[in-house]
Amino acid sequence: TRLHKCILGLTSETVEVLLRGTSSSEIDETDLQGRSALHLAAYKLNSNVIDVLIAHGAKLDIRDHTGKTPLHVAAALGSTRCTSSLINGGSKLESTDQFGSTPLHHVCMQGHYQTVEFLLDAGANIEAINSVLETPLRYAVSGDHIEVVTLLHQRGAAFNALDKWGSTVLHIAARFNSHRVLRFLLGIKMRVDQRYDSGKTILHILAESGDVQTMGIFLD
Repeated sequence: TRLHKCILGLTSETVEVLLRGTSSSEIDETDLQGRSALHLAAYKLNSNVIDVLIAHGAKLDIRDHTGKTPLHVAAALGSTRCTSSLINGGSKLESTDQFGSTPLHHVCMQGHYQTVEFLLDAGANIEAINSVLETPLRYAVSGDHIEVVTLLHQRGAAFNALDKWGSTVLHIAARFNSHRVLRFLLGIKMRVDQRYDSGKTILHILAESGDVQTMGIFLD
């Protein structure tokens, strides 16, 4: 729509001018990917436009075709300012995408420390689980985001929880060769004898996926 194009900087019009006399239903019109004007403002990291759209009644928890809300987008991109605008406007912290993942899952996947901290301070569920029982911690581990993993540990995240396949975060660190996180997990004395539901041990994972550095960390 013209509003989408304006937010993307494809026209010379301003959002404020376009919104004069615009109904709430028009504000929430979506593109072919199901993205509303608020989604696009989040992608552009434009907190001022987000504030204007919210003031004009834009739906905060509207989902695109993958189930993501504007808060998922802002959090994943690490914009604490946009995240704050959406939460203060009333966005739901526990909104889930098509895989059951919350904004906290998305930001932990990307490793944006300050935004993770902001969401936790705002009351985001540190133990939220998606459709395969993965917590935000697992996404931080797979990305080797040691600062975020340390923060989640300090905030009391459950490090021994199992996912749908019976794996722990130690298995995840080994599979993704998350070197810094693997050192941390071994340093806090996580068990190394737990098996997947399939019967695989951490040694199986190392044999299948471990690089030389991962092997060395585990052997040390």
